[in-house]
Amino acid sequence: MVENRSKKDITALRYCWHVKDEDECEKRHTVSMDSYMVDVFRAVLAPSDRKLISWSRTVDESLLEHVLRGGGTMGGGNLRQSLPAMKSLQFEIDFVLFVDGEIAGKDRDHYAEELHCRKPAAEFVAKQIRLAERERRDVTPVLSAFAAMPHAGNRRHGQGDPLVHWIQRYARNYSHALLGNFPTSEASLHHLENCPVLPKFYRRGSAA
Repeated sequence: MVENRSKKDITALRYCWHVKDEDECEKRHTVSMDSYMVDVFRAVLAPSDRKLISWSRTVDESLLEHVLRGGGTMGGGNLRQSLPAMKSLQFEIDFVLFVDGEIAGKDRDHYAEELHCRKPAAEFVAKQIRLAERERRDVTPVLSAFAAMPHAGNRRHGQGDPLVHWIQRYARNYSHALLGNFPTSEASLHHLENCPVLPKFYRRGSAA
């Protein structure tokens, strides 16, 4: 059970499961969540709220109370595969971001850097799409070129360039939106152009 005992919203959280199998081989599985991927703000954990975290699912205590009052379960948390055969399992919080920009945790995978790369990546992709529209060009080759940009490693493990990663992700998302209808693609473009500005990050004891 993770509880927010501060007086500030938690807006990003990354935690890890360290799994050691029967052959003493250890693997690290990371899970991330934040308040900046959708247009409607919702704290990951509001002050005094708690989140039940298990290997297969996360559930907010506020959602449980909502269900007990007769509400639905939309947004009930992520669901993962069943727990593998193992010798030991250890849970660790790797990164926490508060709404005012305060961060805490080891941040092994440079998640803070990844979060800050989202807005410039989104604005870059949106600018190229708008330029193609003004010039009456097919935007598909542009999006394909972004997808083919060289990169290395897996961002989940702090590898590669996070800016390239997000440019590719936003380009893929918009390509998928184009397969739908105009409102879908226009909403996707609007989201890119209005990606939220994150606060300046700082650690307690340093200047904000």
